[in-house]
Amino acid sequence: MKKIAIIDFATSEVVRGSFGYDSYLLYSALKQKKTIEVDFYEDATPFRMHRLDKTYDEYIIHFWSYPQFESISWARANLKGKITYVGYKPFIDKFNLEHCDYWNTKNLLLGMEHLPNIYKEMKYGLMSDCDLHIKSHDKRPVYPLFTSYGCPNNCKFCPIPPNREQYGKDKRVCLEGDALFSSIHESFKDNNNVHFCDEDMFVNPDWMQNIIEYLILLQEQYKKLKRVSFKWIGLGSVNTFYNYIKKYGTEGLIKSGCHLIELGIETKDEMLRKKMNKTGDMKQIDYINKNTKKIPKFWLTVTFFPGETITTLNIMGEWLCKYGTTPEQLGDRLITNGFVGGLGQFFQPYDGIKDYKELSEKGIILTERPVRLIPSYVPYSFLNCKPILTDKKFNKTDKKWFGTYNIDYDKYKDLIFDGKNKIAYFWKTYGTDILIYIALMARLGYIREGKK
Repeated sequence: MKKIAIIDFATSEVVRGSFGYDSYLLYSALKQKKTIEVDFYEDATPFRMHRLDKTYDEYIIHFWSYPQFESISWARANLKGKITYVGYKPFIDKFNLEHCDYWNTKNLLLGMEHLPNIYKEMKYGLMSDCDLHIKSHDKRPVYPLFTSYGCPNNCKFCPIPPNREQYGKDKRVCLEGDALFSSIHESFKDNNNVHFCDEDMFVNPDWMQNIIEYLILLQEQYKKLKRVSFKWIGLGSVNTFYNYIKKYGTEGLIKSGCHLIELGIETKDEMLRKKMNKTGDMKQIDYINKNTKKIPKFWLTVTFFPGETITTLNIMGEWLCKYGTTPEQLGDRLITNGFVGGLGQFFQPYDGIKDYKELSEKGIILTERPVRLIPSYVPYSFLNCKPILTDKKFNKTDKKWFGTYNIDYDKYKDLIFDGKNKIAYFWKTYGTDILIYIALMARLGYIREGKK
């Protein structure tokens, strides 16, 4: 029997897209193989792996995050045996590493189907994004489930498309039939809630409706058994969610236990959305807001994508004041996204993303190890803006937004923003924190863009 170790090294980065779960899906699949004995090491460190008294025929390393680089270097030098890799394909290719032969569409689907069987074993990465996102009195555990993997969209800021290009027509794969329904049934069986981790659940409205109808059936069974109804959250894109509710409405979503839908608006500025290659438009977004009032929506944003300006931040802030969530609604883990004072995900110059080679022409890469919750890239479009204070009187309660990013508002409050100096001047003088300060001031409406 072949002995395999799957290793997911610890990282300071939160799971970033479906490839952050690859090791778990592969472990789920290989546990179904009678000729393989597989062990899983999550949140591993070089020290921990060095102390292992067990050897393996193959080590499969999950390489998906920049902060894992040093651990990967250690593994290459110290692990004795065959080493292969799963995770983010551009990383694996960049260092000429060997792709894992077991990672293929057949095993991916097998891993998705049986993922619920490993919930109780896992404590870290698999569970890192699993809560109801908005506050709830429901304290039951939330488990992750994939019913599809990958995304057909090609947003330029997103690392999902380059990671799936190798699969051609299988860029997005889905569970079907008995495998689909059994995985859903198993994921809810322990009186828990579920976070569907699909990149976009609504790509095929009819396929999604099959899921909704099955969830409604499960809810009816729960009612007969006098069990508490379950909740679920999921992710969609603007155009696919719009197409779904245009065809099927929202009644089924509500009956099925939908607690929240995550949607990427990224920015309200249509020109910037086009630069991002975002699907959908503001008319569809307006329709969604008008027709889904009973379904909470978590609007996701991206800050500092090439083309970002003070003006684009102004209009995004105005929109979120009307349609965004509030910190009081969100769980503590998510207080940087979905509302006016949360800048969302900072654009990451990930290896392999669309137009990656041109990024240095459009801005400054601040670090070779980008993570999403601090700036790692600043576009010239933002640096060249000349900020001017508006007439809006500062509300002291807004200081909390700065504290979220460990920015001392009082340190910068007396700076003169009169439209004479570009943001680049302030950045060179005060460092990266001033970029966040000015971006927040723009989002909150205290700074506007001066004449160029």
